[in-house]
Amino acid sequence: MELRHLRYFVAVAEEGGFVRAARRLHVAQPALSRQIRDLERDVGVELVDRDPRSSRLTPAGEAVLHETKAILGEVNRAIERAQGARRGLAGRCSICAGRLPTWNGMVAGLLTAIRRDYPMVEVDVSEAVTRVQWMAVRSEKSDLGIGIAPTREFTDLEWQRLATQRFDAALLPSTHPLASHASIRLADLSAEPIVAGFRRDADHHAMCVKIARRATPATPLILVETLADAFAQMANGVGWTPFARSLSEWAPAGLVVVPRGGSRRDASDLRDLEARDGVSGCSYRPRDVDGGGAPDRRGRSTDARCAAGLDDDGRRRRPGDA
Repeated sequence: MELRHLRYFVAVAEEGGFVRAARRLHVAQPALSRQIRDLERDVGVELVDRDPRSSRLTPAGEAVLHETKAILGEVNRAIERAQGARRGLAGRCSICAGRLPTWNGMVAGLLTAIRRDYPMVEVDVSEAVTRVQWMAVRSEKSDLGIGIAPTREFTDLEWQRLATQRFDAALLPSTHPLASHASIRLADLSAEPIVAGFRRDADHHAMCVKIARRATPATPLILVETLADAFAQMANGVGWTPFARSLSEWAPAGLVVVPRGGSRRDASDLRDLEARDGVSGCSYRPRDVDGGGAPDRRGRSTDARCAAGLDDDGRRRRPGDA
């Protein structure tokens, strides 16, 4: 039994006779009849009740027709998957996402876009941040990472900016005299130390340096190793840091988020810096030597199109945890 026997049988059933089926298949009617006889011999029962004017399926033929269509459907889907895999549009795609894109809905939006536009791509999602995430991509444990941009150490990874975090508020100790204010300006904090809890090459760190240098004399800058250290310093009443108002509900205990205030004309307004600086959400994967998007040796889809649907949605983002 061959696939053509099944296709010929379905054509005879759908056309209601051998003559019309032969015309549809572009084969001679006697040849088609022989193929159906061969199929009936393989199955062991008569599938078509023949008479001079028309042909009808026997009860056994009706039963076989349903299964035959299911088999041909699976074969067609297998062919589509094989062709899609060759073009990088099918297979498995492993994504390692940071906390920020997971919490703010970016990953959920990505999965929705993949299911809609690339239904033959199966996606696995894991969570990791910074170096752990970049190592996962470098080692090919993950095909795609979504988080903050990799450091200069990871020059073998390529990345693109997908979204930008806007810092439009100040994170202060809850005991700070300005903590209860409706809004705040940089001028109000010019004498307060700034806590920089991001890596040195991050946008947030550069923003803290710019703010510190704008004051006369320059505002003290407190450098810490981790974001947790930064929160601990501020919770103990030491300094403040630029923050995002949209993340107010995620402010750690002992800290409050005060929105920026002032006018666009005021050079001391956080808004002036907020328009230029921010933390980016990025996708990255090992640099492609041949430029193709075909599946790798494990049959996974590494095509950059896995990043479809990601945009700057302006929803909640948690700085430093991307």
